[in-house]
Amino acid sequence: MYKLILVLSVLTYLSGCSLAQKGAMLGAYDAIEENNCMLAYKKLRSAGSYSDTTPELRAEITYLRAICLEKEKRYREAIGQHLYLIKTYPESEYSYRSKSKIVILNKSQEHVNKKDRPASKEHERVTRI
Repeated sequence: MYKLILVLSVLTYLSGCSLAQKGAMLGAYDAIEENNCMLAYKKLRSAGSYSDTTPELRAEITYLRAICLEKEKRYREAIGQHLYLIKTYPESEYSYRSKSKIVILNKSQEHVNKKDRPASKEHERVTRI
């Protein structure tokens, strides 16, 4: 009887965490849609704080952080997040999206002065992928 109660308690806890995590991710998407990156960062931090965060979810969180950085015109940091995602989660759907985003960011940065353009060897290598 005690084992059953313990198992049910653990399952209830885990399902509650999962719902809270999904709610945080939905909140982050809403905040990004509303251009409220500060709230999005907070929601993403909350979603990533749960122990059952999967690698795919961590990749999604990193991707959404990069999107917020782009919205804030913090392009170097956005590219850094995309590069991190590509290196850390190479098989993720978000890795492929990040590769495309880097190409787009590079094209949009062509008109910016060289000093403002990220010019690392790692950056050049990834844009050729």
